[in-house]
Amino acid sequence: MDEVPLDWLGAVYDEWEQGNFAAGADRLSPGFRFTASEEFPEPADNLDADGVRDFWRRFLGPWKRLRIGADEVAVAGDRALVAVTQTGEGRVSGAETTMRYFFVWRFRDGRAEALNVYIDEGEAHAEQLRGVYDAWARGDFSVGGDLFAPDVEFVTSEGFPDAPTPGTGTPGLERWRDLFLSSFRDLRIEAEALTPRGDRVLARVHQAGVFRATEIAMDIVYWQVWWFRGGLVTRWQAFAAEDEARTAAGL
Repeated sequence: MDEVPLDWLGAVYDEWEQGNFAAGADRLSPGFRFTASEEFPEPADNLDADGVRDFWRRFLGPWKRLRIGADEVAVAGDRALVAVTQTGEGRVSGAETTMRYFFVWRFRDGRAEALNVYIDEGEAHAEQLRGVYDAWARGDFSVGGDLFAPDVEFVTSEGFPDAPTPGTGTPGLERWRDLFLSSFRDLRIEAEALTPRGDRVLARVHQAGVFRATEIAMDIVYWQVWWFRGGLVTRWQAFAAEDEARTAAGL
């Protein structure tokens, strides 16, 4: 599993909170890419390292003083979501402003491969979950456990096979996970689509594998809804019916 360099990431945001935005350039991979959503005050699309330097110059230009501090950091696979608060003083207007938004970093071998910036919380969580589903699609189910809040609720639609029975807390979820994984070989779970909505993300999931007991192959599509508070999942539910899942996701 790719590991996120948390100490380095914390040090970067400590520097950014002091206004030193040169920090962080030392761990960008040769293929690094940067994107800022269209809703962001300075949008960007797939910039390389040189493009990022130009971006920062444009972004910082209107500010006499700017600080970006990390409020929360949550790791999921090779990705880290950082919720930030930006405070600044306009160079011309002198107005003080505060803004909250989200960074999602992707790492490989300790180096930053990508950085995406989002205003919308749901879009940030959808990108965060790609780190989980990318690992699950490879059969690596060690990824994702750190994403669940200690008091997470896990439930499922009535009659849905092999999904969690209702419960609360990570110990119960981990017991179900271990039992579930022991029932299959060659298991893969892939997100075919991720749809954000506020503090929720709807995932259309394709699951394939072989039941160990019967050697019968399984290939199904279903839906999962993730509820977030901060960077952590507070509720996780599986659905056999798309309409039920979309209603639960607020769509």
